[in-house]
Amino acid sequence: MLLLLHYLVAYALLHLQGAAALPQGITPSEASSITSATPTGTSVVEKERTCDFNTINDFFVYANRNGLNITVEVQKCQNLCLLTYGVGNPDLSGIGMMYAYSIQAAFTILLGPVYRILYLSLAPVSSFIRDLNDIQTNFFSSNGFFVGSSALATLANLSQNPSTFEIAEMQAMAFLQVNSILVTFFCLVVAQPMSRWAARVLLYFVVFVLVIVALGKSHLGSDSKANWRLASDGCAHSSTDYSVINPVPYPSWTVAIFAVAGTIAFWLQSLKEKFQADMLHKSLFRLLMLFWILLIGLLTAGMVVGLTMMWRQRRHLRSLVRDQFEDDQWGFGQIAALAIWAPILVELLYILNDLLQRKSERWNRLNETISVFFSPKALQGSQASPSPNLQPQMKDQGGSGRVIEVASGVTEAANELVVRSSGGRGRIMTCLSLLEAADEARAMSGSLKHFSRTKVIICEEAAEMMEAHIMSALMPGVENFIQIGDHRQLRPQIQNHPLSPETSTRNSWQLDSSQFERRAVGEPGLKPAPIA
Repeated sequence: MLLLLHYLVAYALLHLQGAAALPQGITPSEASSITSATPTGTSVVEKERTCDFNTINDFFVYANRNGLNITVEVQKCQNLCLLTYGVGNPDLSGIGMMYAYSIQAAFTILLGPVYRILYLSLAPVSSFIRDLNDIQTNFFSSNGFFVGSSALATLANLSQNPSTFEIAEMQAMAFLQVNSILVTFFCLVVAQPMSRWAARVLLYFVVFVLVIVALGKSHLGSDSKANWRLASDGCAHSSTDYSVINPVPYPSWTVAIFAVAGTIAFWLQSLKEKFQADMLHKSLFRLLMLFWILLIGLLTAGMVVGLTMMWRQRRHLRSLVRDQFEDDQWGFGQIAALAIWAPILVELLYILNDLLQRKSERWNRLNETISVFFSPKALQGSQASPSPNLQPQMKDQGGSGRVIEVASGVTEAANELVVRSSGGRGRIMTCLSLLEAADEARAMSGSLKHFSRTKVIICEEAAEMMEAHIMSALMPGVENFIQIGDHRQLRPQIQNHPLSPETSTRNSWQLDSSQFERRAVGEPGLKPAPIA
């Protein structure tokens, strides 16, 4: 009996010692769940826990069915963090795609605010700066299609339950690209026909709507948002790198505010162009210019922030998954992503080649030789067009850049008029025929320099010539002007029917009356000229 009493006392003491070692009322599973976000229930027995799941959604279904704490289970099963955040997506954050995003941001800054400043300050005196406008227009189209295709790919990927890393990358990418398209549009130099400008506005609107929708949906889904948050908390306890990769939580109405702000900015952009030529609203124009500068600065900064977030999240994921990271491999898609900006560089090479042709006679002859070798017809085109070295020669003689541009444009317009005027070319050129021109063919093919020393002009069929044509033939240096014709039989032919003799407006303009007829018949206050 005494021995049995000793055993009972020893058992009681050991039982009390074990109770004091662990606080009453708290199980080990509950103690671990104190630091987690929200406990979802009691944990299963250790031998029943499984970490083998194909997708993170399979784990969520298993955890909710068995009442498991998602945060605690993720901490104990590290492979679940790989399912939560993924191991990368080459189509989204591959090395080629990341360089493509970086080139997009660089081109946006260079061809946006930087080029706009250079254009406003140097365009009147630099043809090279004016030619760069073609590159900006080309980039606007390429950037619009790149942003639009990325937005469509984002919407398609979001419907396939992407990982947390992919959602965070798509969110940062959408933020980068919506700022890029806005900066490019607000800095675009309008130097094309209004029909093309309307098409570019339509392209901007469609792309802006697509990227805004993609930005609004680039967050954790509402159905499993709580599960994703709990899994992210569990991974963040294991490594602080996971907390960097989480998407930025924001309510849906913030995207609506961004869309309204972009629309208002577009409206203010149109007001800026309207008030720029209005002398009565100079102060309002300056205020809009200040707002425009601040807006461009904020959008550019937002674009840089989005690009920095993409590179940072990618770097942290690579440090976590190590050898399983998939985004550092160069594949066909990565090379194709970089090739989207190749037309911008090709257009720049064209402009630089034209500049070298104007500066160097040797380079010009080399280009002509290559062109004739591949296309013999190019020689005829080069002979019909003015020499590219004409502008530097005129500039050496003291002419300003603006005068050179206008003079070159007048020469091109005159050549085009001679080529296109089929019915009136013979009469106009006959009227400009000179005594030193041996035949009509020489006068038609000669340039304006053949007429610079003319003193006598003979105009046949003068009764068919409009007075404007006669005045055009009276160039400086002409001493004698001989007109031959019969105003009683022929008159100028009016192609515009509202101004023809059959209408009532004919009496106001009398375009069918030639200068030859007016001088032959006479006008009030002016006697008829002697007729031979």
